[in-house]
Amino acid sequence: IRLFNLMLEDGIAPDPATYRTVLKLLSEGKQMNRIIELLKFVNEKVSKKEVYENLIKVLVEMGYLQDTSALLRKLKDNDIRLSQTTFLDVIDAFCRANKLVEALNIMREMERDGNYIPRIAYNSVMTVLCDNNQFHAAYDVLKLIKERGPPDDAICNKIVLGLANSGDFEISLSLFEDMYESGCLLNLASFNSLLQTAASQGDFESSRKLLHMMHVKSLVPDVVTYNSAIECFGRAGKLDLALQVFDEMREKGCSLSVSTYNNILLALSQSGPEDAALSFYEEMKVQGFLPDAITFSILSTISENYSDFDERYTT
Repeated sequence: IRLFNLMLEDGIAPDPATYRTVLKLLSEGKQMNRIIELLKFVNEKVSKKEVYENLIKVLVEMGYLQDTSALLRKLKDNDIRLSQTTFLDVIDAFCRANKLVEALNIMREMERDGNYIPRIAYNSVMTVLCDNNQFHAAYDVLKLIKERGPPDDAICNKIVLGLANSGDFEISLSLFEDMYESGCLLNLASFNSLLQTAASQGDFESSRKLLHMMHVKSLVPDVVTYNSAIECFGRAGKLDLALQVFDEMREKGCSLSVSTYNNILLALSQSGPEDAALSFYEEMKVQGFLPDAITFSILSTISENYSDFDERYTT
């Protein structure tokens, strides 16, 4: 500490390593009063911008965010402008600590002072928002920076997935289409999430569009993709397409499931012949799949549609 004070008295600006050493030793010794004295001394006696830059860097590294905020306010009051790199380090630290309000406030201050905020800072904010399931807020930030260049692929996919899973299909699909048009890297999870939602709503047009996008992007469908497509085509009364997808699954050796057969039975219950439904039901059992409550509910619907339905299945 004495050496440190001598450095300051002789006008030598401490570098990050110096601050880190002093603060680390004081912190390990639980000498918080000495830390406060040190910060107070720097606030009162030091005017070199380089000192502040280095001190802020260390405060951020050590997680002293409250002291960082106080120091930033002092610098603003004294019209001392820090480098963009320092600001970005501070923003990132607040984001990692889940203090988004503080991070956004710093970003607004930077913009008001005429500083350009790169996309990476906004990416940090959106990542934290997504990690906390605040997908609408992340989407609002994304719209705010739309004109600043191509969006980050991973974050956009997170927002699409989150919005789709939370029931905001239209917004999610709109963002997804924007990503598609801008050439973003779209992942299969985002496709599947949207396709599942479209399927549950019987939205044939959206499903058809999504499947076309997948084909253009050369993404390989998985069992979720196929099941969703079959469900959607079945609900829309497109039995031929549903059966075509089912045949493609078998040809490609894709793992079938109870859901796969239920979706085919659902399609057949709406527009297919009775004997085809019974044939698929028998095949399902032969393949070792146990019918579940959904299976029997669909069979019950079929029995209502066909008066001569085999008594074995209604029972």
